[in-house]
Amino acid sequence: MPEVHLYDRGDINNPTYQREAEQVNRRGDGSRATILRKLEIENYVHPNAIFRVRNIQIRVTAETDVPYEAARLVHQQAPEAEPWDQLDKVRKDKKVSAAKRWLSNDAAAQMSYEEICEMDTEDEIRGFLIEIADRIAGGANAARAAN
Repeated sequence: MPEVHLYDRGDINNPTYQREAEQVNRRGDGSRATILRKLEIENYVHPNAIFRVRNIQIRVTAETDVPYEAARLVHQQAPEAEPWDQLDKVRKDKKVSAAKRWLSNDAAAQMSYEEICEMDTEDEIRGFLIEIADRIAGGANAARAAN
């Protein structure tokens, strides 16, 4: 069964998962891989949705490390928190990982259609979702035709 893969860019100039995406696209079984134009999937989350969920203001561009910045800003909200720069890598990584979760689960779920359109100006995510829906519908249609 063909697969659809969506990879974070990871590096704006040299996509981290380029090789993996090329391997999927070479399979010849209808599978397709896409690498995001923006750094990560979190770069499509609207700043207003982030504000509604965690009360932080963050400027989101294609190149912003959104999970890192969100983790840093949330950490700095705590009055007793030690300075972000004094945290070790393990503690920062845990906070960034937690930010990735709430950005993807909570903040993304808060987005309106207008906010999605504002963040996805090139219809990248919407196009990807339409492709998945078409493949599912095609797969369902092909399964019905085989019976």
